[in-house]
Amino acid sequence: MGHHQNINQMKINKMKNIFQATYQGDFDRVKATVLKGGVAIYDAVGASLLHYACSGGQKEIAKFLLDQGAAINEKDDLQNTPLMYACKHGGGHLELATMLVKEYHADISIPGDGHNTAALWAKIMGHDDILEMLHNAEIDAQQDAVETLGDIQ
Repeated sequence: MGHHQNINQMKINKMKNIFQATYQGDFDRVKATVLKGGVAIYDAVGASLLHYACSGGQKEIAKFLLDQGAAINEKDDLQNTPLMYACKHGGGHLELATMLVKEYHADISIPGDGHNTAALWAKIMGHDDILEMLHNAEIDAQQDAVETLGDIQ
């Protein structure tokens, strides 16, 4: 019985370590793990490797995970998306948040925990640069919708 517990504990520790490696930017470790087993790796509250990359501001890892099929708008168990993590953790991760929105089309209107959107998290955390980028992206999306509607008519 003790042997099985040790093996299970080793598996748990290995999984914890991949989340830590993702958060801290160990690209080689993340790449090897994902290429071996895929991007569908989650912690106890449903946060994916992409959530951890965004929380840690790891743009290169986030790009790799997205290119490997990670879901851009996937919510953890607390209803937070990777974009929300980029907007509220650390000092705010403007370059990463911009990439998520402009290159990977993260949905900025999704409500999360407490009905907070990415923009509200940026505002609460005082990340004015991210808030401005999100506001401009929202305006651009509205203008695109109006232009598309005009093309249809």
